[in-house]
Amino acid sequence: MFALNKLRGLPSRPVQVFTSEQTARIAAFFAGRSTNYNVYETAYRKVVYGSMIWEAEGFGFIADSVRELVGDGHQLFGDLYLELGDDNTGFEDWHTDHNSLMPLEEPFDMVSIWISLGAQTPRTGGGLFISAPDEISIQLARISHLETYHPDVAALYASARPAVHGHLERTGALHHMRDGECLVFSNALYHRTEPVKLAGFVRRCLILRVVKTPLRVSLERLATLERKGTADVWVRRWRQLLARSQ
Repeated sequence: MFALNKLRGLPSRPVQVFTSEQTARIAAFFAGRSTNYNVYETAYRKVVYGSMIWEAEGFGFIADSVRELVGDGHQLFGDLYLELGDDNTGFEDWHTDHNSLMPLEEPFDMVSIWISLGAQTPRTGGGLFISAPDEISIQLARISHLETYHPDVAALYASARPAVHGHLERTGALHHMRDGECLVFSNALYHRTEPVKLAGFVRRCLILRVVKTPLRVSLERLATLERKGTADVWVRRWRQLLARSQ
């Protein structure tokens, strides 16, 4: 098990969790669904937000596997299915997942479980770069979290971004994953997509987001996120979880 509140307790490399039969079932589940988040329509071939697949009949094994990975005291928050082709850009720039993290008082209370539905290799591309969990990268992640709702910090941080990205390029790691492998990492840390290199290759993945309980959420930041209007699916989910916790 990997405690969400202990960043260095997270696995540093992918771990095999799902069988090829299970990943095929997950892929088939999304094959019949269309993109429902057009903000990313040029970056990815298909984007499906908020399916809550673990609640669908026959997919309880996903929640069971998450429990094995992170233990009790945590809750599945949301999911995101992505298809990346050779004609898509993905998110090639270093970024944090601020739209889902923004309301959290402690950004490292959430992690992503990145499930590979198929395999990537250096030849195919489509891997995932993640910044090292060193002290500098952790503090940079905290500043990034702060800039999402504080205009003054955002203005100051803009001038430092080239140096920040230079540090991430020097210290970050590229991960290629086998079918059914999972990479558990804090999505408060910077990460980015490696473009697909092989013509016709499509990288498919399911990203689960898990949050520590009890929830530590700033209602003021949640309202700010709601006003932005770019993350309605996450805003609805936060309000749903907060209502259940009362």
